[in-house]
Amino acid sequence: MRRSTFARRIWAPASRGTTLTDGTAWPALKPGLTFHNLRHTHKTWLIEDNIPEVAQARRLGHTLKGIADVYAHVADSVDARLLAALEARWQRSLTHHALAHTTATAPDTPR
Repeated sequence: MRRSTFARRIWAPASRGTTLTDGTAWPALKPGLTFHNLRHTHKTWLIEDNIPEVAQARRLGHTLKGIADVYAHVADSVDARLLAALEARWQRSLTHHALAHTTATAPDTPR
């Protein structure tokens, strides 16, 4: 699938919400959200989690300037820490989502 086709047929409807051909409503994820926004967010998370610049660059497909790109490498322990940090974020988001869903759908308490 070409990037432009994916963006038009899949990404844009998912981000802004749409109605499927069977009439099912697909709620908006976040209107205006782009892949570039996701890359910014991901980089920000890596910085917040104190992931070394070399690991950030490799993760995002970037190269470091100068000699750092030649001599800097990512140790397995750094990769493990990066993945653990992302997994922790994922688990927190699941917990947050579950709590928000429980609160929103909880029946009214009798008085």
